[in-house]
Amino acid sequence: MRNGQTVAALRGDRAGPARAVGSHHDEPGPSAGVSHSFRTRQSDDACDVIRTFGTIVQAPPGPLRFHDDDALRCVHPNPPPNCARGKVVAYSQNAQKCDVACFQVGDCHATARLAACCNGTAAAAADFAALTNAPRVAMQVKLPGRHVVRVDARIRRAAGSTTAVVGQCWNHVPFSISAESEVDGRRYAVCAGPFNHYLIIQTRLGEFAADFRVDAALEVWQRFGLVDEPLLSRIGVVEPGAAAAPAVRFFTCGDRAHPSAPLSGLAVAAAVAHRLQWRFLLDATRVRTAAGTMPLPRLKALSDGAMCVQFPDVIVDFPALPTPAERV
Repeated sequence: MRNGQTVAALRGDRAGPARAVGSHHDEPGPSAGVSHSFRTRQSDDACDVIRTFGTIVQAPPGPLRFHDDDALRCVHPNPPPNCARGKVVAYSQNAQKCDVACFQVGDCHATARLAACCNGTAAAAADFAALTNAPRVAMQVKLPGRHVVRVDARIRRAAGSTTAVVGQCWNHVPFSISAESEVDGRRYAVCAGPFNHYLIIQTRLGEFAADFRVDAALEVWQRFGLVDEPLLSRIGVVEPGAAAAPAVRFFTCGDRAHPSAPLSGLAVAAAVAHRLQWRFLLDATRVRTAAGTMPLPRLKALSDGAMCVQFPDVIVDFPALPTPAERV
């Protein structure tokens, strides 16, 4: 423990939990590293709200070599309730850029997968900026499907504070809809790509997003074949009406009802609305979640089908942030 935070030293001997499916072991693991906790919230949340909780890992300089089994060793064993959990974010300084990889760890702490986590990249940007004393950070973010996306972040932090406000622009993110259908009054769009594997559902007339339950999500999961990648699979349920702030509900990792809404999911939902002309979502600036309203990301569609995404500010806090002298 350090300053009340869990600290994990990573070694290159690869000992520890069983290797997760999908790990790459043709490269050596990190020779050393230091980890501590991070938590995030939205700019209009109360100070005690936690949207995402996880572990941030500073890896040695150079190309980032951090894999699934490294994430298993670093996941926090006791996350707080009612927040997105099982997140491990690793970063390294690679020349003038920051290499970043975010991992989703299952509740059993036996499997982990590289995933897209916009709150996690905000934490990496804030931690890296604290080391370099830089207000802007250029990141190379590794994503599912062997994608690497450039993310430009700006960081604002009061002197002596462990809290940072991070704005992010994700550049040239590939996006496609692999399947679209309408069944029993619901509309479905399947999007498997760098922002994880999403099934976006537009509810039928008279159906409420808040009434969509885990058992219904699991049935849809099976129908669209998302059970093969549970740690990457997400469902977003969007409810037409109330153009100023339509209701949404998200499910992650097979059987988790998300306590609010993942930023990646809001970006995918907005991209689906743009591609399929779902006017009720196109005209909206905010959505209603179980944890209150959230702003939608701003999208710019590119001629090749990719998109640039400007995410709303994320507030990142590092309780008892280690000093540079304590890092290795």
